[in-house]
Amino acid sequence: MKFAGAYPIVEGYKQKAGLGYYFHFEDPLQFRQLSAAISVSPFGELPDNERLHVDLEYKTLSWKLRYWHNDADIYDLAGPVLRSRKGDAVILSYEKAKIYDPPRQLDLFGSVAGYFGLEQLPSAQNVPSPKDIYSAELGVRYTNTRKALGAVDHEKGFAWRLVSGVDHAEGDSFPHIWGGVDYGLPLPISNSSVWVPRPTHSPSSSTRMRSARMIVETLWATITTVASAV
Repeated sequence: MKFAGAYPIVEGYKQKAGLGYYFHFEDPLQFRQLSAAISVSPFGELPDNERLHVDLEYKTLSWKLRYWHNDADIYDLAGPVLRSRKGDAVILSYEKAKIYDPPRQLDLFGSVAGYFGLEQLPSAQNVPSPKDIYSAELGVRYTNTRKALGAVDHEKGFAWRLVSGVDHAEGDSFPHIWGGVDYGLPLPISNSSVWVPRPTHSPSSSTRMRSARMIVETLWATITTVASAV
């Protein structure tokens, strides 16, 4: 791998500004990539052990390894969603296309993660978290959707996904499973379509502490999308 570039960055941590630098390394074909974002929050009232922010990521075609320390995010300066998190995390994820014949694609994916020293759940800012969480997730996703040139969103097709996982914290384990199906049809109106049903959100094993039972998502919404005219 060779040095590919670097630039200064501004991040947010607990709504306090942080200044730092982003570095990127990659091979000529981008089969292997290494990135590092390092920043410091010199302003505001923060404990000294929360002023340094590190985000390291190494990825290949199928694997991704990420480590963060006191994770910072630019959106913390704008709100209302606060994405910064105190603590440390090590996340190993895998994704492989078993069918790649666009628009048909079948992906297998999975991840294992360890979170340490948390205050809130990794993706739920209003939910207090156990200090340490261990998570594992495995899923399959199929898509066969189409859209016109210049479309904002996919206009027709079929997609489904099935995900199972388990979270472990404070001596208890919380398994979960969820799935979803999307089906889209074009409308007589130009560049328009309707999708029924479509889940409003996708739960993640790293963000939801579940009771020890199987849970299938039932939150569905009918969503109409209108693409820009070409």
